[in-house]
Amino acid sequence: MNQIKIEHLFSTPLLVFRTSVSDEFMEELQSDCYKWRDESSGLQKSNQNGWHSDTTIFSRPERTFRSVCKVFGQCVGEVAKATAPNVDLSGYDTTGEGWVNINYKGGYNVPHDHPGFVWSGVFYAKVPKTYTDTESRSGVLEFLDPRTNIAASGSVLTSTNYFSPKILIRPEEKMFVLFPSYLRHWVYPNEEDEDRISMAFNARYTKPKAHAENKS
Repeated sequence: MNQIKIEHLFSTPLLVFRTSVSDEFMEELQSDCYKWRDESSGLQKSNQNGWHSDTTIFSRPERTFRSVCKVFGQCVGEVAKATAPNVDLSGYDTTGEGWVNINYKGGYNVPHDHPGFVWSGVFYAKVPKTYTDTESRSGVLEFLDPRTNIAASGSVLTSTNYFSPKILIRPEEKMFVLFPSYLRHWVYPNEEDEDRISMAFNARYTKPKAHAENKS
């Protein structure tokens, strides 16, 4: 057998990386998250026993929020080029929304996805130090396989990322995770006394109004 080529059919891309921002920046970011919480009662979404801001993070004036939003925008651009290199996105606008989650002790997020968007992401602004205990799933992000019958195969291959019915991501401060918005996910309960803070984002592509008018 010569030159075997493996095609990744129905691929689900996942981007995980750590930013190089300073500890001083992270302290300021955490403070800004708490200030936003103190001025707003928040929303009830997938969050349980926690605070979920409204989705206006892109219009917030804080420099910390603007900086993280900028990184998210850059990530969306890079992952789009990597996963769809033959698609010309220059004729499209990218619009989005974002918010802050603060999970108190016992707080978690039920399984959900982000309909109406293409890319979603999360940035970890505060992670309790005890999350580094690999035996604990406190605050762990879990992605669920969108292929509904893969687990029914009973294959030993489910121990690999290609066939696993779920993938776990252990959060770290300054970590960014980017994934397709259709990918269902949830967050294990925060078992620590310390709060867990994350910033979540969604992005979609829309045809600019000028282009739509020209086409008609």
